[in-house]
Amino acid sequence: MIVWFEVVFWISLFGLAHSYLFYPLLVVVIASVAMRLNTKTQPSIPDSQLPSLTVLIAAYNAELHIRNRIENILLCDYPSDLLRVKVASDGSTDRTAAIVRSMESHQVQCIEIPHRMGKAAALVQAVKTIDSEIVLFSDASTQFSPSAIKALASRFADPKVGIVSGRVEMLDASENKEKGSEGIYWQWESLVRQAESKLGILTGVSGAIYAIRRSQFVAPTGPTTNDDMVFPILAKHHHDCAFVFEPEAVANVIIPSNSQLEFRRRRRIGCGAFQSLGLLWPALLPNRGVSALALLSHKILRWMGPFLLITTYLSNAFLVAIPLYQWTFSLQSIAYFLALFGWFAHPKIKTVRSIRMATSFVAMNVALIAGFCDWITERGSVTWEPTPRPNRFTPHN
Repeated sequence: MIVWFEVVFWISLFGLAHSYLFYPLLVVVIASVAMRLNTKTQPSIPDSQLPSLTVLIAAYNAELHIRNRIENILLCDYPSDLLRVKVASDGSTDRTAAIVRSMESHQVQCIEIPHRMGKAAALVQAVKTIDSEIVLFSDASTQFSPSAIKALASRFADPKVGIVSGRVEMLDASENKEKGSEGIYWQWESLVRQAESKLGILTGVSGAIYAIRRSQFVAPTGPTTNDDMVFPILAKHHHDCAFVFEPEAVANVIIPSNSQLEFRRRRRIGCGAFQSLGLLWPALLPNRGVSALALLSHKILRWMGPFLLITTYLSNAFLVAIPLYQWTFSLQSIAYFLALFGWFAHPKIKTVRSIRMATSFVAMNVALIAGFCDWITERGSVTWEPTPRPNRFTPHN
């Protein structure tokens, strides 16, 4: 029996270490070597060769953000005759649709959906009305850097490219770079995605900024919550197109200061992650090669993270009579205690900031478990409540 507990412990620990440490380090190192061997640079293209592009936003009760959001897009460095903005108001009960209608022009259009369909369904409905070459998906509370759209669109000059992901930069309420656990996580995640892109195995995007070639968009056959997970993988799987990351295409997002709101967001994303397995399983088949391994390592194992944490701790508890496992059990217990302490301690205390890395990690996995329970009990919904964020962005010139 002891042997079985040891097997469970080491398999669970390896699964966690592989997803969060070994795999990211491996792809970053390999991509760094590949980049040194490949001296080719991304060619710039003139405005006359840029593709027509529509920025598509699904909005629900976004009256606080939507005017500034549209103005931000129109101020971006992109030819006005090639740029369109469409807002799909998904059953909004506030002034979202009215504000967009007041701004309507040859560039701006409001698509009013009278009854809530959910974000992904609203986007699918809106994509049917788009005839631009490129569809750029984004959120109502995001802000693009001035060159973001052009940087993203330029990558489609390569006909093999079907999906391009931009880079998310997390800001605090004062519009400074977030230096906490969430900001560090996204900096590391961007580095890993950039490495995956160079190796042709990119597995994910951020819903704040990603684009798909209109002719290669594939609507999901079932309900989904996480459009930013499902849409790109379906497009890549069906069209075998290149999926790349563009670090110069930056979307700024203000992190909500309320940890409960952030937990609710992660819980919803967790439910959507498990929900998407029914749509994405073909991308995990052996015939997908290295891309399937990357998806398993970067995404699936992380979704399994909560269960691996539980099995690691419980199997370790049955092995505490062995000296080695006394140490591992003590280290795990201390880590969970620090995570709990960081949750209740005041975040501005300097010593707490580093501890909150553990808090954020544990909270993310607890949210995944909650999302799994929502999915398995069918309590999850494809409709969404946007995470409230302050409208404090300073418009760019």
